[in-house]
Amino acid sequence: MRVAIVDDDAFARDAMKTLLGLVEGITVSLTAGTASEALARLDQDETAQPQVFLVDISMPGMSGIELVRRLRVLSPTSAVIMISVLTRADKIREAFRAGATGYFVKEDDPALIAENLGKALAGELVFSPTCSRQLISVLTDDATFVAVKRHAGEPSDTVLTQREKEILTLMSESRTNSQIASRLKISENTVKTHIKSIMQKCDAADRAGAVAYGIRQGIID
Repeated sequence: MRVAIVDDDAFARDAMKTLLGLVEGITVSLTAGTASEALARLDQDETAQPQVFLVDISMPGMSGIELVRRLRVLSPTSAVIMISVLTRADKIREAFRAGATGYFVKEDDPALIAENLGKALAGELVFSPTCSRQLISVLTDDATFVAVKRHAGEPSDTVLTQREKEILTLMSESRTNSQIASRLKISENTVKTHIKSIMQKCDAADRAGAVAYGIRQGIID
């Protein structure tokens, strides 16, 4: 997987590059300190376009948000994950409206970001536990991002078993299936079965939609 890192903070950029370089199957093919530099580098070499872009929101000159908009045109099959110190709902909303598929904060463990790159490339919504509440607020308030159909007769949370509620809560913390299995001392296959049931009961298209349902129903505090 080819990854680009676009961040004006040289220390953060180099640290992320070093971490990702240790992960098997990941190659950092491009680094840039500004959006304009990133676009120029992409224009110079079209043979190895990055598959995932990690983009800072606040940079000198062109913002990360504007870069996302341009990348959606220049590289529509790539995934773009925002990396920021900002956790405001308006910024998160703006990022996803521009075409981002993920949102993490700079204080997050780089390993957490690394393990979500493949999910983002596969089209999943990935995000930091730090800003999960703000993100779900965006999802539930704006139909553009809601992956769950809201029917007039939306089912009550009582249709979920206690175990399903526990798993849904862990899902809201961006836990992987493996982490959930370890936490609850059950097999990963059992976790997958529970998640499939949760998605069906919530009428959710993905994990974020299920979490949004859980918050609306008061299952997740």
